[in-house]
Amino acid sequence: VEKYALIKANGWEILEKPKIEGELTIGKFLEIAHEKLVGEQIVKPITFKNNSDRLLKIAKGITGIPTYSGKDFDRERSTAAKVKTLNLPLSIFTKETIERYKVAYLAEHSDASNGGATTFNSDLRSAASLFKAKVIESIEIENPFTSVEKVKIKSNVLRYKSKFDLSALIAEAEKTAKTDKTFQPAYELLLFAAGTGCRREEIDRAKWSDIDLENRKFDISGDHLKTDDSAQKVTIVKSVAEKLKAIRATNPMAKFVIKGRDDVSTVTDRKAYRSNVTMKRLTKWLRAYRENDSLPFADVNKPLHTIRKEVGSMLYKQTGDINAAKAYLRHTQISTTLAYYVDDSNQEAPTIDL
Repeated sequence: VEKYALIKANGWEILEKPKIEGELTIGKFLEIAHEKLVGEQIVKPITFKNNSDRLLKIAKGITGIPTYSGKDFDRERSTAAKVKTLNLPLSIFTKETIERYKVAYLAEHSDASNGGATTFNSDLRSAASLFKAKVIESIEIENPFTSVEKVKIKSNVLRYKSKFDLSALIAEAEKTAKTDKTFQPAYELLLFAAGTGCRREEIDRAKWSDIDLENRKFDISGDHLKTDDSAQKVTIVKSVAEKLKAIRATNPMAKFVIKGRDDVSTVTDRKAYRSNVTMKRLTKWLRAYRENDSLPFADVNKPLHTIRKEVGSMLYKQTGDINAAKAYLRHTQISTTLAYYVDDSNQEAPTIDL
């Protein structure tokens, strides 16, 4: 009778509103958002995890809670900082506090390439996406990020600029693997990345059963993918497919393409890479790689992602078709391909057949 009276007075939606005791904290908000977005399959678990991390990052920036990462990483202190952040009231997010954080963040991370501005815009977009109508209407709050403007960046500053020859890079890696057998897994990782243009998590989870070497197709699927557009069959570069056949023949019982742990975590709302050791070895090698008296990967934050950008840029140069590059890289928006992945300079295009 009591429930009927509530429905009659407030409508059926009253039953969908979660009961919140005490002040709404960031942690409680994320629990509700997870139930609404992931629970109802609106957002992928890994996407929700990424967006949540961005929200917590901004919260720490606003309140001055330290972030322990990189060389300063400490698991115990990092966990304590996260718990403290989750217990903060959601009300710390206002236009004024976010704007102050923006100014401070840009001052600390300003550089010629506008990397700080790009990262801030990405963080802002990810955090704001948690405040979807289905979430905020259920707890009767507003999206505090709506009125915060992104940092305006000139497109020519963002555009990718090629700094190395991919074919020469692959050749040098292959040469290294022949003289140092322990480098072979890192070489195979680089080869697969260059031959498919895939993201790190896609390469990390790639199984031989997902690959048709005769038809040069890599069938990408799974909950770890960045977007729904990521799930497609990717064409493998012909010369790379031939080399993969030889690699497969040496270890026909292998489950995964890239060497790493076989006990892949079943948790899909966090990135748990199985080939971290191989990736670290490749990264170390790339940082030291020299071409024409320069170190093209010395200051690159994500070397494997740079390989992906190079593949997209090469494809665009050869075809002159930005839509072809977008389709191959499996971007949702063509603006992403244009702004971040395409080098449209007039230099001679190298061949994509490695």
